[in-house]
Amino acid sequence: MNASRQQSYGGARFRYFGFSLAACVLAGAGCNQKLEPYDPQLKYELRTDPVISAIPANTPTKDDLPRHGKIDEYLRDLPKLGGKVLDPKALTDPQRATLQQLLEDRFGTPSAPKNPTVEPDLGLDAATLAKGSASYRVRCTQCHGISGDARGPTGPWIFPYPRDFRTGQFKRSTSTVSNGKPGFDDLVHNLRAGVPGTSMPMFDLLPPEDLNALASYVIHLSIRGEVELRLMRELLSEDGNAEDVTKVFDVQYTRVLREWKSARAGRLPEFVPGESNGDSIRRGHALFTSAGCIACHAGYGNTESFRFDIWGFPNAVTNLRQPERKWGGEPHELARTIRQGIPPANMPAAALKDRDLGDLVNFLRALPHQAQLPEDVRSSVEGAR
Repeated sequence: MNASRQQSYGGARFRYFGFSLAACVLAGAGCNQKLEPYDPQLKYELRTDPVISAIPANTPTKDDLPRHGKIDEYLRDLPKLGGKVLDPKALTDPQRATLQQLLEDRFGTPSAPKNPTVEPDLGLDAATLAKGSASYRVRCTQCHGISGDARGPTGPWIFPYPRDFRTGQFKRSTSTVSNGKPGFDDLVHNLRAGVPGTSMPMFDLLPPEDLNALASYVIHLSIRGEVELRLMRELLSEDGNAEDVTKVFDVQYTRVLREWKSARAGRLPEFVPGESNGDSIRRGHALFTSAGCIACHAGYGNTESFRFDIWGFPNAVTNLRQPERKWGGEPHELARTIRQGIPPANMPAAALKDRDLGDLVNFLRALPHQAQLPEDVRSSVEGAR
């Protein structure tokens, strides 16, 4: 078997190691791996990769994609594309030592993770985190890395890149609160179902308690990583105020934790569109073009296009002619994506009335199956470039 393989995704190419994917698939199938904890001597390393302070405002092309395995080099050069980055290596040795010790005191180590406060609603107690950590070590570090930085052995070599948890931003959320944080059930869903069109496998045979523990540990890594990110921005910013790092930590931790708790507080109701018929699909098609959707989804997705995401990378805009939808193709899932947008991917939210939303959903569901489109709509779609 080839050690590496290429596959098309959204007009771009991604590469992964065959043995690594096989390991993920076996993990997802629930094979009986022994979940040994991390080495007690292992610590979360302090961040050294570039900290993004502003993403480029321009529209990227395929030529702007990072070279395989060179994501940190790419991010250091992001200012050449119009972005702004801060360099963690600019921290002084005393600042690094203080920050390292503070994060370890508050969040523990990979083998003994903890949270500054016990949060049962998020599963952030020591026993749950220890179980989730052992599971994460076997099933997730290959891509997502020990600290959740998306820099595991295969992480920089696949596209789309694995999620970097340290920004605290995720692309799928059914929460009524729009702060970029998913609800707890959203994380469990992604673990169970995987993410179509990416190398994220499904762990559908793991029992619920294992999925819950794994989701809690992801939240732990995300909280730790985002607090670290905010502290570094404070320390590295010209107008920042980091005279008392512990005080700054307490402020930022409280804010991050509040966002996670509020994201879990409420879930969007499932949306049921009206009957899908020719008239509804026509109205949905007209709305798709008039509301500006086609500006990004050029050619209804047939034209390759990218937008910078908050991680600083060109994100492939979904080809809507393909039936596979990363964040779900059911009516309520499409409605959620349209109504909430995907802020980390720079997809804006659309405030639509229920009937208009239902028509747009019906059009998008019919689009990959062009025989279902009315003849006039089909002609317009087929003629688009």
